[in-house]
Amino acid sequence: MLAGALLLITATSLAQKCPIDGSVVEAGSGSPVSRVQVVVEGGQDIGATTDADGKFSIAAESCGKAQLVVSKSGFETQRLSKNNPQGIFIRLQRVSGVSGVVSDADGQPIADAVVDVGMFFPDSRMFAPTRMSATVSQSGEYALTPGQLPFPFAVYRICAHSDAGVYPVGGGHKLRYADRCIDTTIDAGQQKRLDITLTPLAPVHVPGSIAGAPDGAVAVVSIYRQGRENQSAMTAKSAIGGLYDFEVLPDVYTIEASAVYGDKPFFASEEVTVGSGGIGRLALTLLPGIDLTGSVRFKSSTGQRARVRLDLSPASGWSVEWNEAHDSFTISNVLQRKYRLGVLPMKDDGSAVTDDFYVQSVRMRDEDVQGREFSVVGGAAPLEIVLADDIGTLAGTVADAEGKPVSSTVRVRRSGGLISPGPTRQEWMIGSDNEGRFGIKIPPGEYVVYATDGLLRDAPDDASKVEVPPSGRVNVSLKRVDRQ
Repeated sequence: MLAGALLLITATSLAQKCPIDGSVVEAGSGSPVSRVQVVVEGGQDIGATTDADGKFSIAAESCGKAQLVVSKSGFETQRLSKNNPQGIFIRLQRVSGVSGVVSDADGQPIADAVVDVGMFFPDSRMFAPTRMSATVSQSGEYALTPGQLPFPFAVYRICAHSDAGVYPVGGGHKLRYADRCIDTTIDAGQQKRLDITLTPLAPVHVPGSIAGAPDGAVAVVSIYRQGRENQSAMTAKSAIGGLYDFEVLPDVYTIEASAVYGDKPFFASEEVTVGSGGIGRLALTLLPGIDLTGSVRFKSSTGQRARVRLDLSPASGWSVEWNEAHDSFTISNVLQRKYRLGVLPMKDDGSAVTDDFYVQSVRMRDEDVQGREFSVVGGAAPLEIVLADDIGTLAGTVADAEGKPVSSTVRVRRSGGLISPGPTRQEWMIGSDNEGRFGIKIPPGEYVVYATDGLLRDAPDDASKVEVPPSGRVNVSLKRVDRQ
């Protein structure tokens, strides 16, 4: 009798269903999302669709951890791993995107034009092209849904280009459409509309001459649109007899010339504004690459040391050599132009990045050039990099609107200025745990700190402002700010 009862209980347990239920809302607005597919992975081949209130319920065939895939067209797919998932609350983020119409000044669509997206960092004048592009339809419409948007603290450069030509009213030589670029920010889940108007212009000539090339070397001259020097050149040609000529549309350009003699590079660069009448002959003089020297000084309370990785941008074929103590260096074949220097502290064996040191300053001619553009010219003063280990600590708690501890994204940003890309870090993004607690080692300085649901790009007006002292600790209490 007892054995029969045990058998019945066991059979009942094996047949037990473990419900999976919850609701799906739109991140930001909090509105319920219907018609969302919630699927249980792992061979069970079961799932559910959310109702008008965004709710779903699944009678799972087994208990324990469940792998869920949550998807709907126009939203970013989520994959979740939950133990005994009941009462799940899922925030589904809309896909970010840009769309609009490309037309001429009369409103006529410019079919087959191409619209592409790049990321622009205004403070560093760095432009990072992407592989995202769209071809304009016969009605002039385009749509881009870049999967990696939004990239924190980038400005997106949306550019339209057309190889089509048009002849002027009354006759004449063919006009070409000038590229049009629009800089904009794109928040997570935002569908931004940008209509772009292209204007046909008459091409003009940009002639010039090159001096300073070593005997037997022919200079190569390249032309770039301003702000796109990190991209491939619009066109490049050899300066035969020291002369060159480009045909371009009126705009602002950077013209670069280079030559190599043996293993020695020569270089010249000039920014020019080209009007409707073109420009007179532009004379460029090639200057030889030089050696840039520098040293690393340590401010360490423990006597520990670190190594440094250097990143001179833009890249131009330079190479770096360190002395045995790894506290002085020579960067060879540096072209005479403007640069930014990224400095990244590494472990003493160079194996990985270290948080034990930070870059306190990068000095040239008694000026701190850390994160700033500086000129390298003949006889350039040496660089001095100062590393310090008086790291501070920023810690605190995050609460929701009701004052309850909450898991959240915490953003920490250096006060003042735009964020610069590269090894010199100016922005941190960490998470608080389920009790709302967070902590991070951070260089001393002034910071803006705020907690968010992950959608806010910019700090709110009432964001906390803190000063972290050298080797000190600051505690802060934050209220999570959710985008409405």
